Amino acid sequence: MAVNISPRQFRDPNLVSFIEQAVQHSGVSVESLELEITEGVLMSGHAYTDEALTALSQLGVSIAMAHSLGLKVVAEGVETEAQLAHLASQGCELAQGYLFSKAAAPKEIAKMLEQQT
Repeated sequence: MAVNISPRQFRDPNLVSFIEQAVQHSGVSVESLELEITEGVLMSGHAYTDEALTALSQLGVSIAMAHSLGLKVVAEGVETEAQLAHLASQGCELAQGYLFSKAAAPKEIAKMLEQQT
């Protein structure tokens, strides 16, 4: 069962205990619960985020639908090296955003690719 969790919900310090109680009361197997989160959750910079992700993982809850489907995760809107490092530490394989380049026309992109080879 997949449940979408918004960045705002993820900032709730009671989220982990709420999920744990909901699983216990519903009789749903914790292994069958998958929380879907956006990259905004990972990039929020809240200290609680890492703790909550760790606690949920220890409960046996799956996070990030892309990985469970064998897909790579792409974060959008990455602007700083710190954001990129944090996303990488959370298993995000790819990123895009102003850290790498501002929006560019197709001709400019082709030129950038030529310069890299």
